[in-house]
Amino acid sequence: MGVLTNDTQSMERQQVQAKAGARLVGGLSFDYAFAVLAAIFVGGLFLDGWAHNHGRVDDSFFTPWHAFFYGGFGLTAIFLLGTAGINRTRGAAWRLAIPAGYGLALAGSAIFAAGGVGDLVWHTLFGIEEDFEALVSPTHLMLGVGMALVVTGPLRAAWRRSGSRGWRDLAPALVSATLLLSIFTFFMMFSHPLMSIIGGRMHGEFNQETGQVAGVLSLMIDAALLTGVVFLLLRRWTLPPGALTLIWGANTVAMAIV
Repeated sequence: MGVLTNDTQSMERQQVQAKAGARLVGGLSFDYAFAVLAAIFVGGLFLDGWAHNHGRVDDSFFTPWHAFFYGGFGLTAIFLLGTAGINRTRGAAWRLAIPAGYGLALAGSAIFAAGGVGDLVWHTLFGIEEDFEALVSPTHLMLGVGMALVVTGPLRAAWRRSGSRGWRDLAPALVSATLLLSIFTFFMMFSHPLMSIIGGRMHGEFNQETGQVAGVLSLMIDAALLTGVVFLLLRRWTLPPGALTLIWGANTVAMAIV
């Protein structure tokens, strides 16, 4: 059913192009550009996380780290909306003006923008959260959901495209999957093995057995995230050599730095 829908939209796009005499913006080249911007976007998230973890923030919402983070979002949103606007001027309806697979990215942009406004209000009223509370505050979770929808645009686009194989066709989708995994592990930072050795906490509220159980659970959660993303990709494609190195390696480096 998904293939039929994708083929129908592809035919509609071709008809629009034929009538307008101009090619609609989209396809693999768009995926590459969007994947780069999405990587900058998620890089801003990790930069802000690094600043929080290393005491580089104060009680202000307006920080250089937030500027980079929200600037990354602005780049992806402008690029997506600008592309839709160009396609509209070339005769495409709004449904076809947005490149295939990026409809949820547009919705994610709206969710993130609303979360950003809410986060500003939240910080103004309640101040800056720290540690665990910073990861699970309502506005931050809203930002995380929006980000996940935005950065997975190239992954959804490749999923809808038949005949994709090899690095040339799948590189944007693999980068997209890496960014999705990194968002998941970022928000699970409080239990990530590289960030918090829970099993070694034998003091305070953690007795020996509780610490061991929590440590094992943290490893299981991380393993589920690492393999879950890969299993999702394997349902659709035979991954090119080095794909797992990119996905797991880049995520591990990012979590080790933050």
